[in-house]
Amino acid sequence: QESTTKALDIQEKLEANRMKTVEVENEKENLLDEIQKISEEKAAAMAKLEEMTQTLDSNDEYSAIQRKALEEMESRNKTLVSEVDSLQNAVQESTTKALDIQEKLEANRMK
Repeated sequence: QESTTKALDIQEKLEANRMKTVEVENEKENLLDEIQKISEEKAAAMAKLEEMTQTLDSNDEYSAIQRKALEEMESRNKTLVSEVDSLQNAVQESTTKALDIQEKLEANRMK
């Protein structure tokens, strides 16, 4: 009876760990998707930045307006880089949590 109770407890813990692993993996996938979107936005911003830089070089008439837009693009770009860094840190944390859960699952299986 006692070992049956322990086995049921371990089974419940394993299932809870599996559910948490799935949850962490889903969160990781969502974060990776978000990183991809931000990276694409960053690439578009960089392309626009390059285009605006070339326009600045060839058209002095609009240079003041373009410089302001360029500064805004650079500011947005810095924000995007910061967001990507934050998301990458979150993915790393999720991965670490998933690995910890997997280690616990393995330890529980060994018991």
